[in-house]
Amino acid sequence: MNGDRSIAAKQKPRVITPGLLVLNQWVLQTRPANPLSWWTRRKPLSRHFGEERTEDGGVEPQWWMSHSPDGRSVSSTDWQHPPDTARKLNLNGLHLSAAVPKITPLLVHFQEAFCPKKGTYDYHWSPMKAVRIHQFGGPEVLTYEDVPDPKLRKDQVLVRVRACAMNHLDLFVRRGLPGVNLPHILGSDIAGEIVEVGEYVTRLKPQQRVLVAPMHFCNHCPKCVAGLQNQCREFTVLGNAVDGGNCELIALPAVNVIPIPDALDFNQAASVPLVFVTAWHMLTGRAAIRPGQTVLILGANSGVGIAAIQIAKMFNARVITTAGDDHKIEAARELGADYVINHYQQKISQEVRKITNFEGVDIVLEHVGAATWDESVKSLKAAGSLVTCGATTGPKVELDLRFLFSRQLSLLGSYMGTMSELNEVLSHVFAGRLKPVIDHIFPLKDIRIAHEYMEKSQMFGKIVLNP
Repeated sequence: MNGDRSIAAKQKPRVITPGLLVLNQWVLQTRPANPLSWWTRRKPLSRHFGEERTEDGGVEPQWWMSHSPDGRSVSSTDWQHPPDTARKLNLNGLHLSAAVPKITPLLVHFQEAFCPKKGTYDYHWSPMKAVRIHQFGGPEVLTYEDVPDPKLRKDQVLVRVRACAMNHLDLFVRRGLPGVNLPHILGSDIAGEIVEVGEYVTRLKPQQRVLVAPMHFCNHCPKCVAGLQNQCREFTVLGNAVDGGNCELIALPAVNVIPIPDALDFNQAASVPLVFVTAWHMLTGRAAIRPGQTVLILGANSGVGIAAIQIAKMFNARVITTAGDDHKIEAARELGADYVINHYQQKISQEVRKITNFEGVDIVLEHVGAATWDESVKSLKAAGSLVTCGATTGPKVELDLRFLFSRQLSLLGSYMGTMSELNEVLSHVFAGRLKPVIDHIFPLKDIRIAHEYMEKSQMFGKIVLNP
C-alpha cells in the first residue's frame, strides 16, 4: 500500500443528514428572544479528521471540533442526538451562543461541504494519485502525480482501486500504440471497493468489493445487444484507448463492475479478469476444446498460459506447455501440465512429435508471436487449430499456404472475450476450480521498477500494483 498517504486523507464521515435535521430543529426551538444577537465573529473552524479503530478492525472517521469548549471529538453516531444546549457551537466561522434563527441555510452549506452524497461512503479530500504517461518511451516516462478525481455519470460506479494487475499491454501502450491520447493512464485489471453509485445504478451499492471487466464497449449496438461485446466497433481494453486503473479512483459503467466473494482478496481478484477471459474465449469460444484432446500452450509463466493450463485440465485435456528455466518448468507441472518443454534448449515441434508419437496436437494456444510461430504451426496435427491472441515478440510472421491447405489447418484469431464468458470463467474462479497466480506486488509509486521487472520476463504469474 502507499504508506505516504494517511487513512484520514482518504476517509470521510458517514452520512449525518439526520443529525443535522435534529440540530436544526433544536436551534429553531431554542432561538434567543433578541434576534439581533445572532452571532459574534470568532476564529474560523479548524477542519481536521482523525480516526478510531472499531471492534472489527475498521476505521471510524471523526470530526474534530477544535474550537468547542471541551475540544471533544464527535463521531458520526453523535449526530443522532441533539447537542447540549449549554455548549457553544462554532460552524464555518460563526459562533452560536444559544441558537440561531434562520440557521437552515448554514446547515445546508455545512452538509454540502462536509457530508457525502446519497449512495457514498468514502471521500477523497485531495486530488487522487495516478500514474500517467505524457509521452511514449521507456519506464522513465511513467509519472506518479496528482490527477483530478473522475466525475461520475448517473449510469456509472466510482471504484476505489485497491489492486491493478499488469499485462504486457501496459508495456506496448507505454512504448506507443495508435489511438492512445496523451496524457494516459495504463492498467487493465482492477479490483477495489465501490465508493459511490450513480442515480441509475440499483444493482450495486457502496462498500461492495468488486473487480472490473477490463473492456470498453458501447453496450447498445447490435453486437453488444447480442452479447458479442468483443465485436463492438468501440471495443477496446481498459488502459489501451481509454484510461485504465493505475490510479486511486476510477469511474466505470455499472455493467463492467462485478462483486467478488470475501474469499478472494483484491490482489487475487485483479489477477483474474483479462487473462482468464482471454484463455477461456480462446479454448472454448474459438478452438472448441473437447475432453481428451492434446493442447500445446506457449509460455507457461504468462498470465494467459497459467489460466490456459488450468482451463485445459478442467476439460480433461492432455497439456503440453513451454517454459524457459527449471523454476518455471516445475511451477508449470504444479499447475497441472503433463509435459513441459524448455523452449530455450529444445525445439518445440520436435518434442511435441515425440510426445504425441508423431501425430501432433489438436490445439495450439499461441500468444508469443514471431519467435514461436513456425514451431507452433509445425506442432499441429492434420485438421488441427492454432488460436492466437497476441504478438509479444513481434507481429510479422510467414506462412506456407501449401502447408495450411494440404493439412487442412485452422488459424483462429481471438480478442479478449464477452461479458458472458467472463462471468462464466469467474464462476469457476469463485468456486476455487481455477486459481490466479501472483508473482510480485509493488506499490503504485514504484511502477517504474515493476515495468523493468516485467520486461526481464523473470516472473511466473501476475505482477500487481497497489495504489
